[in-house]
Amino acid sequence: MKKIFIAILGVLLMSVPMVTLAWTPMGAADKILLKDSFSKVGDNDVLEFDSMKAAAGDIVGTDAFNRGVFAASADWQIHKGRGEVETDGFLSVKVKGLVQASDLTNPESAFGAVVSCLDDSGAVTNIATAATYAADSSGFAEFSETLSGFPTTCLEPMVFVTGSDGSFLAYADSTMSAEKNHKTKAGFMEEFRKDKAGNMHK
Repeated sequence: MKKIFIAILGVLLMSVPMVTLAWTPMGAADKILLKDSFSKVGDNDVLEFDSMKAAAGDIVGTDAFNRGVFAASADWQIHKGRGEVETDGFLSVKVKGLVQASDLTNPESAFGAVVSCLDDSGAVTNIATAATYAADSSGFAEFSETLSGFPTTCLEPMVFVTGSDGSFLAYADSTMSAEKNHKTKAGFMEEFRKDKAGNMHK
């Protein structure tokens, strides 16, 4: 009986289809597609930021960054700020909770912005928005504009959110991009591999 049972079990095992999992290396076509896709990520961005800092502490009332844009004369604070500047001068900004630290309200009915650039010699060019944009008392505002006369070279870019007197209430620079929407090359390659593997099993 034991020999018969073993023989039957062997037949059953042989009838089960085998599944082989193997890593498939990227071919030349995949590498070209990956290169093209990655090269398009963020090509047009001069600056992309996902946080901002408020005018507060030692920088209050000063041209702290030597850009010709002075900080507000009182402390402000900000909950969230994000935005981007593109090579054609397109600017988008979104702020939440941009308020005076003293009473946690925003007395400004509108915000503007200034994008500050350095050229190859270190000279400063500041480009302000042509309009100001509605802001509520909680410090929320969202706006976009294509800036006129944007320079072809914009090194060490900064974005200042300004009040009615032109002083800045919050700012961003390239150090505030720790959580960029841009993917790292390693991360992008990993997503590419996963997408390819997923498509193969559909």
